[in-house]
Amino acid sequence: MLKVRNLRFVVLGDIHGNVEAAERARKYIEEKSPDAVLICGDITHSGGRMEAKKIIETLAVTNTPIFYVWGNMDRVNADFQLEEVNATCLHGKKTEFGDIEIIGLSGNAWGYDFLSEIEKSNKKLIIVSHEPPKNCLDATWSGSHVGNTQIRNFIEKTQPELMVCGHIHEARGEAKIGKTIVCNVGKLENGNILTVDVNGEIVVTRDRI
Repeated sequence: MLKVRNLRFVVLGDIHGNVEAAERARKYIEEKSPDAVLICGDITHSGGRMEAKKIIETLAVTNTPIFYVWGNMDRVNADFQLEEVNATCLHGKKTEFGDIEIIGLSGNAWGYDFLSEIEKSNKKLIIVSHEPPKNCLDATWSGSHVGNTQIRNFIEKTQPELMVCGHIHEARGEAKIGKTIVCNVGKLENGNILTVDVNGEIVVTRDRI
């Protein structure tokens, strides 16, 4: 079995421009001392670069990198980079971090055709997405399942170790697609946040802040 260096991530999403919630998240990040922070989109609420920059700066803890994807409420291109802050947009590529790989899927993308070109290596793989996969943690209050079929197909084929997502606030929770752990983080304003520890196994801890 491939030996994986211990890594810790704090995962949050659906911030919707709420600075007070971001300040609470920053305190949590400081307490947990993660190797990186993962953000599952909707950083703003119909905002653009400046609004997103303010949220990222609020979350920033010295020497802790932030990796993010954009959501449908963020008024930027799916792969837009905030170059003024210590943060990286993951959309559309596979990024190495320590002994694992991370794929980013922004929610305002025009499809995810690039997924067909991505193959899983022998490293653990984490997907950071705004949208959930079809028929998994994607049910709205009306009962409609609005997740993404391309993402679902990729997970079924590739079986990444973990996917974290958001978008459908009321569908927060944990589930599995085959061997893949899927976590809909939930809205940050409501106190939803995760810690993910990666060692030989992946352990997800759901907290409230």
